[in-house]
Amino acid sequence: MNKSIWIIDKHYAEFALIRKFAVACNHSNEDIVQYTGIEELKQENTQPAIIFLNNDFEDHHTENDIAAFKLKYERVPIILLASDDTDITTRQVKQTGAQDYLIKTEITLPLFQKCVQYAIDRKQFLNTLQQSKDEYMYIFKHHPLPMWLYDTLDLRFIAVNDAAIYYYGYSEADFLSMTIKDIRPKEDLDALMKTVNRDYKSGFYDNNHWTHIKKTANN
Repeated sequence: MNKSIWIIDKHYAEFALIRKFAVACNHSNEDIVQYTGIEELKQENTQPAIIFLNNDFEDHHTENDIAAFKLKYERVPIILLASDDTDITTRQVKQTGAQDYLIKTEITLPLFQKCVQYAIDRKQFLNTLQQSKDEYMYIFKHHPLPMWLYDTLDLRFIAVNDAAIYYYGYSEADFLSMTIKDIRPKEDLDALMKTVNRDYKSGFYDNNHWTHIKKTANN
């Protein structure tokens, strides 16, 4: 398990402050690394245990740089080092995918420990949820029978699996530009809407038989 702690802050005094608290929490000096900016991470292939990010990152990086950073380290706990508690700080937390923030002038050891533990626990929980979602989506995507998900409000397709693309002849982009009404004959639309608007309870329903229109039928 990677135990390294990355502190992205060009100011040595601020880096030293966070390092002091990390060492007080029994982290080794050798595991604590300073980076002066996000751009230094572009060639980095490892991922740390946690990242501390100074809130001046917007002064030196484009939105694309920040978005790439967020994506690359989406599974790593991130703590924003903020100057104060404002709407800007809240926006930056969301922008970077941080789990929490510390106001640099108000850090105490108990607060530091609490913030780090919260960030780690929250990220572990989110990673577990994402892994579960990925596993379900893999099963959905590769299921041998045609399957799709649609929005119950506007009836637009929001996801289709490979079997549906193969069997119906529409590309994924085709499906995502259509509604479930687009693959039904006009004479079935009233019955479709009654079924969609039905007050379903939990369970499995298989008492409907539908005619679907493949792409080849529209050519």
